Amino acid sequence: MLMIKQSKMWLLTENQVHPSIFMKRRIKMFMMSCNPVVINGELKGALNIGYSMSSIQTAIFKNIMMVSIVGLVVFFVLAFILYRVSVSITKPIARINHMIKEMSMGHLGLRLGIDSVDEIGEMALVMDSFADDLQNVVIGTMIQISDGDLSATIHEKDDADEIMLALKQTIKSIRGLIGEATRLSKAGVEGRLHTRGNVELFKGGFRDVVEGINACIIGLGALEEGNRILGLMSHHDFREKMEGQYLGIYSEFAFSINVLNQRLNNIIEIINHFAVGNLQDGVSVLIG
Repeated sequence: MLMIKQSKMWLLTENQVHPSIFMKRRIKMFMMSCNPVVINGELKGALNIGYSMSSIQTAIFKNIMMVSIVGLVVFFVLAFILYRVSVSITKPIARINHMIKEMSMGHLGLRLGIDSVDEIGEMALVMDSFADDLQNVVIGTMIQISDGDLSATIHEKDDADEIMLALKQTIKSIRGLIGEATRLSKAGVEGRLHTRGNVELFKGGFRDVVEGINACIIGLGALEEGNRILGLMSHHDFREKMEGQYLGIYSEFAFSINVLNQRLNNIIEIINHFAVGNLQDGVSVLIG
């Protein structure tokens, strides 16, 4: 019999071969495999190979431990990466949310200052730019308008820029109102009382302002009519009176001119009576 102890291998002769060993079997901690050896059709013996189960189990245990350790390390690495990613997303989003709340309350001084090169950094850059435009362009221009300064020049970012378009239209409307009011006031100072403001160019309150100025100029028509009546009276024509319907001081002005006209007519009538020697009628007019 040939036996190799290290690998648990035995070679049995024909007389030593037992039929029961031509099978795989497990004896205690060994896995044994017994196979017949046939040479030229004759059974010469059997080859019995055995392996130690403790070595196999040790190798399996080591592999399991290695896989477990590697899996655990991978788990912690992935958990750390996910934590860092979540923090890098949630913190900037929380800051952006806080800035939006501040802007909704009219607080435009806050800036994010996030300089990352990802989508969140781009969002933060857009938010900072938007806050700058609101604070410096929109609010700054509105403060200028409130101070009467309409020199601001507004440019839309594109055709869909509603904010800048509305601000530009506001400046244009106020400039138009100021120009119309200046033109009408100049006409009033120069005595051109037939001048009227073009109310069709304005809407809402601006239209009301122009209509009010027109009404004031119409009121000044008492001066124009009074000037005409006085002009006639200066040429000894006392036939006409002021007939316009006026209010306030203009009504008093018209009444005074009409009274003056009537008194002068009475004086002329008295003089005419005295001139023809009709003293009685002249005295009656004077007393009346």
